[in-house]
Amino acid sequence: MKRVLSVLVLVALAIAPAAVFAQTEEPETMTFTSADGLLTLQAPAEWDSEELPAETGLPGVQLASSPETLDRLINGGALESGEQGVVVMLIPTDLMELIGIPVAQDGTASDLASAFAYSFTGVEPGAAEATAEPGMMATEDPFASNTNVSAVQTEELSSGVEAASVTYADSLSEGSIVAYELKDGLAVVIISIVVPDEYTDAFHQQIIDLASTIQYAGEPEDLVAALMGSMGVEPTSPDMSTAEPDAMMPAATEAVAG
Repeated sequence: MKRVLSVLVLVALAIAPAAVFAQTEEPETMTFTSADGLLTLQAPAEWDSEELPAETGLPGVQLASSPETLDRLINGGALESGEQGVVVMLIPTDLMELIGIPVAQDGTASDLASAFAYSFTGVEPGAAEATAEPGMMATEDPFASNTNVSAVQTEELSSGVEAASVTYADSLSEGSIVAYELKDGLAVVIISIVVPDEYTDAFHQQIIDLASTIQYAGEPEDLVAALMGSMGVEPTSPDMSTAEPDAMMPAATEAVAG
């Protein structure tokens, strides 16, 4: 019996390193790079991607678990079971109030997540009654009044930056809204979507892993100048309130509002 136990121990010791390696092996990823080379991020290798349309005026990318899913995501079609869609957008914090997403200048990641969640769903995170208010984008959807948004949760990215997120669910879909400040004056918002009851911990971790890899070599001031210039507004004006919020809303939110 002792000999048998000794053999089993030796076998276990021989297998253990391989098992540990299998558990810690990094998943394969693909690298997305924007056309101007300024935005890069890593996503699961099997995902497909397409840069946000130039007319949005903001850096970003739409990602999906397959080419067919990406086509549905881009064209506003309903996703099917097993499909996953993600939209990543970078927004200068100086522009957020102009596009209807007010947040304090020194706002935290939680403040950003709350602001984005309310803007895109019309529901306050963690509200007891999840009913979209009149005038919010979500009211264009007949299911908006059934949208539920969780309280804000925070977690640390591998880069050491704090990110905040909420999960949402309605009759047709569920997912998450993750936000954080990538660099001074530049916010990241990541919106994910799946069919109801398919937002898993594993998918959430993929979103957090993706968030940790986002890099942007440009400056938020340049994005502000380009967007304001396209609207005929002097970008150096100390009072940017001369811009019409409604004029910017479609360009900045079309990719995530559908």
